[in-house]
Amino acid sequence: MKAKLGRLFLWAPVMLLLDSPSAKAQEPLEIVSAQYGTDTSSIDVTAQVRSLVRRNTLYVTVAPRILGVRDPMPGVAKVLRVQYQVGGNRYEASAADTEILSLPGSGARRGQDGGRALGRRRDGLRIVAATYGARERLIDVRQLLQSRAQDGRLELQVTNQSMGGDPLVGQPKALHLTYEWEGREYDVVVPEGQSFSIPEVRQRGEPARWYEGAQEGLTGFWRDNAGGHYLIRQVGNRIYWVDDGRPKYLNVFVGTARGRIIDGEWADMPGGQLDHSGTLRLRIESNDRLVKINSSGVPFGGTVFTRGDQGPR
Repeated sequence: MKAKLGRLFLWAPVMLLLDSPSAKAQEPLEIVSAQYGTDTSSIDVTAQVRSLVRRNTLYVTVAPRILGVRDPMPGVAKVLRVQYQVGGNRYEASAADTEILSLPGSGARRGQDGGRALGRRRDGLRIVAATYGARERLIDVRQLLQSRAQDGRLELQVTNQSMGGDPLVGQPKALHLTYEWEGREYDVVVPEGQSFSIPEVRQRGEPARWYEGAQEGLTGFWRDNAGGHYLIRQVGNRIYWVDDGRPKYLNVFVGTARGRIIDGEWADMPGGQLDHSGTLRLRIESNDRLVKINSSGVPFGGTVFTRGDQGPR
């Protein structure tokens, strides 16, 4: 009898431990897909992320070395985006370079913290476009800023570290940000070293310049920093151009302007030696200057477009 009681008291703590919530088996965590990169250029890291799952949990610091891949875009801020499934429900989560992604997280079932249910609106704040740099040296930081938005707000000091790198060493830079809040788009330019908080129009230090509304009047002769010459026509919010660089190339572009952002597609036409195509996202800095934010497909040569005094060659 004493032996039996001894066994009972010996196993009692073990049974209590096994019956505790933390010791119960977690529901299986299935990594559906994983992409690492920017909005327009990324690599598939599904297999690598799956290999990092331990006991139905993923806890990883986002970095090429830890993911086991080469840096797909050195010097550019990147984001790891993961779609995963727990208990029959699918979620997505993301984390920027050097941040920690923990899945499923305490709120995975509700689509919070460890992930959000697919199709759920991101708390009313959407980063439409964001670039950091100066002149023609810009890096795309849209995904980086979106990943740092919390509860529909984003508050940050603009530094090389917070923006994920220094695109132009030794030169003053600025963050150009376009965001959507409650169905309306706004633009802000924040110089390096200053802080901002959105959606409140609140600045620390010298006020940054705020803009609202679409730009007009882009029709005319333009040129880029790669030697291209353009005939641009704006009709409402539609943007068209022809870049005649024959005999080497002849390309056309069709895009749509929303606020200060132009999204569109370009393609080389018969008559030139090239046969390429792709997409472009441009920022309207003024009626006399456009800047490329990003592109997909074959890289587009020009990055800064300025109005010219005369037509193409």
